[in-house]
Amino acid sequence: MTYTAVSAAIKSLLLTCPSLAVVYDHEPDELEQYPAATITASGQPDSVFRSTSQNLRTIAFTVRLYFPTPNGRDQVAETQIRATLDEVNAVFDTHPTLNGTCDYAEPLTGSILDADREVPTKVAELTIQAKGMVSRIA
Repeated sequence: MTYTAVSAAIKSLLLTCPSLAVVYDHEPDELEQYPAATITASGQPDSVFRSTSQNLRTIAFTVRLYFPTPNGRDQVAETQIRATLDEVNAVFDTHPTLNGTCDYAEPLTGSILDADREVPTKVAELTIQAKGMVSRIA
């Protein structure tokens, strides 16, 4: 289980969501299209000793889904956010090993916030935690 493999799997799964116009494997200075998704590594929140030969490692990524809200909190934007979140949750619920890159991923957690980018936006900030047994012996 590596950051590179898990990140690639997350991007691959997000690309299957028809509601997303673009998926970045980083946080760009400018988003070219909306709705957009970005993926950034956010650390190793937990690693647990399991035996003399294995550890259970957790690596985390933050996925941000950006939605334009040019009219503030309008109904169209809220409807689009909810539909896209349903889509993203369904994709990750049906791929619990992130295409085989980890033993399992925790269900998504997150929040929805207002953000300023090129245009006024709402951002759904989701955390994905991938867990896997890793060898302690080279």
